[in-house]
Amino acid sequence: MIALYTALAEALRRDPDLVYLCTWQSPKFVEEFGPERIRTMPIAENAMLNFAVGLAAAGLRPVVDLARAAFLFTAMDPLVNQATKLRYMTGGQYSVPLTVRAQTRAGESLGPQHEHVPYAMLAQIPGLVVAVPGSAQEAAGLLATALRHPDPVVIFESPVLLAEAPEWDGAPIAELPFGRAHVTRPGTDLTIIAIGLAVRHSLQAAALLAQRGVSAMVVDVRTVAPLDVTGLAEAAAATGTVLVVDEATAPCSVASEITARLVTAQAVAPSRIRQLNALPVPSPFSPVLQREVFPGPESIELQALALLDGRSVT
Repeated sequence: MIALYTALAEALRRDPDLVYLCTWQSPKFVEEFGPERIRTMPIAENAMLNFAVGLAAAGLRPVVDLARAAFLFTAMDPLVNQATKLRYMTGGQYSVPLTVRAQTRAGESLGPQHEHVPYAMLAQIPGLVVAVPGSAQEAAGLLATALRHPDPVVIFESPVLLAEAPEWDGAPIAELPFGRAHVTRPGTDLTIIAIGLAVRHSLQAAALLAQRGVSAMVVDVRTVAPLDVTGLAEAAAATGTVLVVDEATAPCSVASEITARLVTAQAVAPSRIRQLNALPVPSPFSPVLQREVFPGPESIELQALALLDGRSVT
């Protein structure tokens, strides 16, 4: 069992009010926790979220596994208009301790309707925590924190990172705080701030840059709401040169927000920061085209070198 499912199992054992709603059943989970708590749901995401909001308002702690992040688009009303508003509208009489798991793109050639990274859209919603872990271990730690949180949390998970995760060694899962970025690799010449799967690609790019004598720091944003502006500003100021890598397209993206915040905070000069986003097109089916659309180790390396040299790359 990988760390993320270990975190879920630990929470199920600890909290009898926790229920898991999914469109498939893990035989091990059903055997240990029973079908009343591990519920197989119809493939109707709007109904799943509405059901979960009702369970949470009634005092339970539901976890909804939506599989693909694209399915959130069919369930925005219960998440945005109900789950994130009930505490506010009832003056704290109700809370909605709801956790939603949603997988982003993974180069699986699932096409434009199934490969999405919509975390910037949800980062605008007050009352909602939006986590985008940069590794399987980070996903487990953020999930462990979400399963104690009193308000709604959406965790966007990369299938690539989960697929590469080793079997967990059985140690308790350490909870990771929301709103605190993490330096995954130190560096002195350049700060690469990355989100989700882009953290893995940035670490690979940092290794390539090291072969050229460039010392690149890599920072995992972890949560885009709340956003650790202070921590990111400190990482930016440490090198004075910043590349922000985001698999989402540029308009109204988290990368754009980070860039604006860092420049406003005077953590980095406007000429010393650049962002690398996906091209503004739907996700192609073709793996060859996907490599051209989304940031990867080679494109990150290229942009980093150009930024350090004061050149522009299109």
